[in-house]
Amino acid sequence: MQKSKIKINYGVAVSPAGGFTVVELLVSMAIFVILVGIVSGIFINSLRIQRAVISLMATNDNSSLVLESIARDIRTGSNFCISDFITGNCISGDIGNSFRFNNAKGGESIYRLNASEKSIQKSDDLGASFERLTSSLVDVQIFEVRLVDSQFLSSFGEEWPSRVSLFMRVGSKDPKLTGIFTDLQMTTSARNFE
Repeated sequence: MQKSKIKINYGVAVSPAGGFTVVELLVSMAIFVILVGIVSGIFINSLRIQRAVISLMATNDNSSLVLESIARDIRTGSNFCISDFITGNCISGDIGNSFRFNNAKGGESIYRLNASEKSIQKSDDLGASFERLTSSLVDVQIFEVRLVDSQFLSSFGEEWPSRVSLFMRVGSKDPKLTGIFTDLQMTTSARNFE
């Protein structure tokens, strides 16, 4: 007696060679292309965000360095006053975007906002020439100086040195980062009493 073999087909199409059908290959390739496109888009977007963050960090670092440099000069300076942007001469008032004082080297320093270049500048030769302190990539929107002189502070009964507060609003000159600004503030006083 011979046994007969019964084949049961469960609805699975099997090609004679045992491989994949063309339809299965097309579907798997389409899924693969879609996944690669999504991953590539995420990767490119993360690179753009990383460049923007690096640019903003460089802007903040440069601005903080400029503020610290000014603070170092202020701590060893005396005779602070708000100055005229053009002439550098002292004017009345305690708020402005340019100020001058006697520095530790025996000369006079002038710090100012150059609105056309959107930069902070410094002069050590009575305003004859100014050097740029902020990077060319930094967009300085606001530079404001507020002075509280020693005479006002002494009216409270004790002798106090002059106090200088600096306010800056900075951003990047990168066209992709327009409208993103950081506000910085620093207050310091002279170490020597006037």
